[in-house]
Order: sequence, then structure tokens, then C-alpha cells
Amino acid sequence: MTRGWFRGLNLGQGRYNIRALRSPGFRRYAAVQLLSSTSVASQMVAELWLVYQITGQALSLGTSTAIRTAPALVLAGVAGTLADRFSRKLLLTVTQGARCVLAAAFVLVTLGDLPSIGTVYLLVLGFGCIHGIDQPIRRAIVRDVVDRSELPSAASLHTATISTGGIIGPLCAGLLMTTVDPVAAFVFSSASALAAVGVVQALRFVTDTGEGSPRVSRADAARDRATTGATPGSEAGDDAGSPAGGGTAGTRRAPLALIWSPGLRPTFMFLLVLSVFAMNLNVLLPVIAAEVLAGGAGTYSLLHTFLRSGALVGSLLAAVSATRTTDHRRIFGALFLCGAALMSVAGGTLLAVAAVTIVATGVCVGLFLSMAGASVQTGADRALQGRQVAVYSFIFIGGRSLGAPLMGWLADQLGTRWTTMVLGLGTLLGALVVHATLRRRQGAPPPADVAVHPGRTG
Repeated sequence: MTRGWFRGLNLGQGRYNIRALRSPGFRRYAAVQLLSSTSVASQMVAELWLVYQITGQALSLGTSTAIRTAPALVLAGVAGTLADRFSRKLLLTVTQGARCVLAAAFVLVTLGDLPSIGTVYLLVLGFGCIHGIDQPIRRAIVRDVVDRSELPSAASLHTATISTGGIIGPLCAGLLMTTVDPVAAFVFSSASALAAVGVVQALRFVTDTGEGSPRVSRADAARDRATTGATPGSEAGDDAGSPAGGGTAGTRRAPLALIWSPGLRPTFMFLLVLSVFAMNLNVLLPVIAAEVLAGGAGTYSLLHTFLRSGALVGSLLAAVSATRTTDHRRIFGALFLCGAALMSVAGGTLLAVAAVTIVATGVCVGLFLSMAGASVQTGADRALQGRQVAVYSFIFIGGRSLGAPLMGWLADQLGTRWTTMVLGLGTLLGALVVHATLRRRQGAPPPADVAVHPGRTG
């Protein structure tokens, strides 16, 4: 399995699957992503450390994570519809501007003594609402800034760019918290979001209408009709399921059947396992830094940086490889390795050991997210892309909101090491269960009413 990944690198022939970088539109979008993810990561590091300073409990860290992610359960579908109907450039400008304002609000409430935990939770909820709308929009724009042939590369580099911002953000936040003042980390987060607002204005789509919305080409419309079974009279750019859309009657009656398409279900099932278990390692990092490694804000920011650095390596490995994005066995392999790496994190009592195991976990997470994201991007129907990507965001963020309070409570009851073991074991078992379920479904005979009879020709 792993050998297949490295065989796809084609190092001797110098063929790297990073063609999306040649697109000026994608480079501008990558700059937006870098600034936005830097703002998000620095805000998260400063925010979680502030919560831990106020309460000293892992459960409060899980609660804060759940409050930040829970709005996606409601807003992901709304964001997908907005991304399909309105100017994505305008929507992205609004979300980055709102993030800038809320980070500035954190600066105001932390200037004096430590604020109440209720005040922090309220501001975190505001960030959660913004993130629940922003993430599906940013993922949907990937397809607008590159040609279709460059989409797999762009989807993988999308994850690599986020991971890069995830390295810069914690490093800067940790440096500011330890050398200047914890408030400075929130100032940096607000400034990064403000810079993202400016770069968004320079975005240009591959088929730009001049109003910040993409125009669907005839070739892409034909491909999407072949994928969804739409009639020749329907337009791929119309909103399926809306009265004004040009889709078929079946599409208008049952849009969820297309949004939750069979080709995307395996990826969504694996993603649920990752989001509930592996992604909630973030909840434990402040506790690992303070109680296991006897460190402070600087140690915590380093651990976060190690995790994001590994994710960057994994996403770049996926981006430069010729990995088949629809091969769910590879996605399963990355998730399985992620569970094994998480279990090794539980044994690290020294910073050097923790660094190696956390980086390994990050590599596996980066591989998984790059391949899963590319699978959804390439398998999505352009007419329903915003909503299909919103399902991805719904599962990714919503799963974390379900698992975070539980993992925080377990850390208070069982200790950090045992809870980390639970994260790894849950990831391993979840990957195996989903893989076995998919194999059983693939091996099942077709229903009797659609079975092909030997003597029948059509």
C-alpha cells in the first residue's frame, strides 16, 4: 500500500503532480488560504491556552472545541447553498472580515485580568459560526481557480497550504505569548484575517463572470450531466432542487440523493472516524504540554507546530504523487496508520519522543485529508458542488464537536495517556469497521429486481 504511494512520486522522471501552482488564480487563492489558516491556527492556540489558564480542566478544552465546531452542524448546509447561489468572493470577504473583528474582541476582553469562561465561550461560539460558513465556501472555490485537469493537484495543495498556515500560526502565537504577552497572539490573528480580506479582492476565477461567481463551461456541464444523469436540457450551473434551476424533476424532488452520492459515501464514512477520534488530539495538547511534559505556552505551541508540520509533509506527499483519489483502500491505509501513530503518542514522556510521534500522526492525518479532499473535489457534481463539499465539512467539523467533550472528560477521569490510547484505538477500530462494511457491500449480489438474467439482452 505504502509502496504504491511512493511509486507515484516518479522522482526519477521529475514529474510532480503540482501543476496547480502554475495557475495565477490558484496562487492568489493559496495566499488567501495561507493567511486565513494562519489566523485560525494562531487564534486556536491562544484561545485553548486561555481556556486552560482559566479552568485548568481538560473538559473545558473539549467544551470549547465543541462550541467552536458545533455550529457547523447547522450552518454547513446553509453555507453550501450560499456558495452555489451567491458570489463566493463576496462571501469569503465577509467571513474573513468577521473573523478579524472577533479576534479584535478577544484582544479587548483579555487586556486586563483573565475574563470569565462564559465570555470566552460566547466569543468562541461566534468563531464557530464564522468557521461553519467559511470552510465550505473556501473548499468550493478550489474548483473555480484551476482548470479541471489540475483539480486533483489543487485539492491536495489546498490541504498543504492550510497545514503551512497551521505551522506559521502556532509558532508566531507561541513566540508572542512567551516573549510579549498572550494578548499579542490575538492581535496577530486579527491582523492575519485583515490581510486575507485584502488578498481576496485579487482573486480571479478560471471562467469568471466579472461578478465573483464562476461560469460553467459546456464541457464541464456535459461531464456533470453524465455523472448525475441529468437530462440534456438541464444546466449544470443551475441550482438543482430550486424552482429556478434547470434540473430534472427527479433532481428537484430528491436533491439529497445526489448530494449523498454513493461514490462519496466511503470517503465520508472514513472521515467521520477521523474527525471523532484522531482530530481531537488538539483537545489534549495543552494538557500534554502542562502535565506530561511540564511545559507552558511555548511547549504547547511547539506540539501544535509538530502536528501541523507532519500534516504538511503528508499533504505534500499526496500532492506530488500520482495517487488515484478514488481508491478508498489508500484512504483506509492512511487512517489505519493514523490510529497506530496516535497510540504511540501515549508513550512519549520526553519532548523529543513526543515530537517524533506527533509528527508521525500529523503525516498520516495530512495524507488522509489530502486524499479524502481530492476524492470529494473530483467526485463532486459542479451543480451540487457547494452542498456536497458542505457535507464533507459537516462531518469533519461536526464529528469533532461530538468527540471533543467526551475526550476532555476522559482526560480528567482516566488521565492524558489513557485518553490518547482511546483516540488511537478508536481510530484503528473505526477504520477496520468501515473497511469491512464497504467490502461486504461491494461483495453483495444486486437486488433481484435489477439482476441481469443470462438469457436477456436488454
